[in-house]
Amino acid sequence: MVLEGSKDGILYVNILLKLYLKSLRHNGKLLLNEQTPLSAEMIALLTRHEVGTVERAMRAFMQPGLVVVRENDIYYMPEIEQKTGSGYSYNGNFKEGESL
Repeated sequence: MVLEGSKDGILYVNILLKLYLKSLRHNGKLLLNEQTPLSAEMIALLTRHEVGTVERAMRAFMQPGLVVVRENDIYYMPEIEQKTGSGYSYNGNFKEGESL
């Protein structure tokens, strides 16, 4: 993957994976709660990375469309349904023995 081979690429991949998991709760949108969009500073805090690293990663993710910016400056991960299966929706509860 080109992203992984770039400077700070390992960090970017780590951030991307954490963002995919975070976006599951809101159908691909990166939100703190139902109404509050995540900023780069919030993402840095949640992912435990430096703000500058997160800002560079977000720009890198936007180039191939891994992340897009929607209305009200909400980051959106358009491929989340493909990554998890189109019928998957997050409800916060997993049954014993259930796999993703």
